[in-house]
Amino acid sequence: MTARATPVRVNELLHRALLGHGIDAPIHGEWVGRISEGPALQGRTQVRSRAAAALTVRLEINVAVPDGRRMIERFGAAGDDTASATLNAFRRFVCTSFDAIRAGFFDDPGAAVGRDEWSLGGEPWRVVHSPIVVEAMTHPVSPADAASV
Repeated sequence: MTARATPVRVNELLHRALLGHGIDAPIHGEWVGRISEGPALQGRTQVRSRAAAALTVRLEINVAVPDGRRMIERFGAAGDDTASATLNAFRRFVCTSFDAIRAGFFDDPGAAVGRDEWSLGGEPWRVVHSPIVVEAMTHPVSPADAASV
């Protein structure tokens, strides 16, 4: 099966989510925000498997900063079709990593996260952490389908 990337739809969701929290990050090509000016996000989904009961996708949220560093968050989700699976994966992102990304990369003081100062190897680190969310599916997915997410 060939995976198909769909960055524009997810980027529109990212753009609206950031705007909803007062962060103006316009869409520039395949990125939300300008990497040269500050953090930028990019979302992509890939269909991972199709089963009789559900279709699964993997959502990748790429975070880039001007100095060239990148971070990737990945979420898997199922749905009746690509659109519903993508929305389910995006919901998981918003419920978990979105606040930490807003706080850590956009310095959003309103993000609902824990904040700590750590010392690792004698170096100070500002740490932002978010909740872990555990979900169950209402329809069975085979082990092979689950492994592909």
